[in-house]
Amino acid sequence: MEGKQSAMTQERIDTLNDMGFEWSLCPKQDWTFTFKELEQYKLKHGHCRIPQKFAENLKLGKWVNSQRTEYKKFMEGKQS
Repeated sequence: MEGKQSAMTQERIDTLNDMGFEWSLCPKQDWTFTFKELEQYKLKHGHCRIPQKFAENLKLGKWVNSQRTEYKKFMEGKQS
């Protein structure tokens, strides 16, 4: 089962890049901060199976889901 084709085109990407569009809403240093939160979670719970809608830390749940998605794309040879 596959999802819909993205409406994004290379021309749109180039146009947005030309105007200095920020593709990530989170600065790169947030990755390290959230990774440290994941480390703390693992120390406390003994695993990294955090659900996407983790009530105690929604940001961490979304971040973990994003890492899983990016990993899947990487393994399939797709761009993020």
